[in-house]
Amino acid sequence: MKTQTIFEVLKQSVNLTWVSKGEEYGECYLMVGDKKLVIIFYGEENNIWEVMFGFKSMEAGRFGINYDVTGEGNQYLIFSGVRKAMEEFLLPKNPSNIMLDADSDSRKKLYTRLFRTLLPSWIIQIRGNIMRVKNPSVEI
Repeated sequence: MKTQTIFEVLKQSVNLTWVSKGEEYGECYLMVGDKKLVIIFYGEENNIWEVMFGFKSMEAGRFGINYDVTGEGNQYLIFSGVRKAMEEFLLPKNPSNIMLDADSDSRKKLYTRLFRTLLPSWIIQIRGNIMRVKNPSVEI
């Protein structure tokens, strides 16, 4: 049995459905079983982008999304969807920074692996619960 690298795992094929591809906002979703995983990109001043993803739920969260639990054993499918959405929508915008809320050690570890695989030359900074991934080729 061949062991897959993290890059191979994150390259698995996923089907995204785009809801919006605007100048300062992007939203798509991916079905994970019977749940809708929503991936949102929100552009801020100086081409800084916030990335949010979670399952659509009735619980009141930002944009109606529950960000607390996304895993349940599907983290590679979820991160494959986030990777694909970033490649299709966010990276062509050449962001200066990408920011995520990383409120647990396990999320910090997963996000670090994602960005080291997808953007190996970018600089990862973690302060408290915020992960900032800086584009070394863009000055702000």
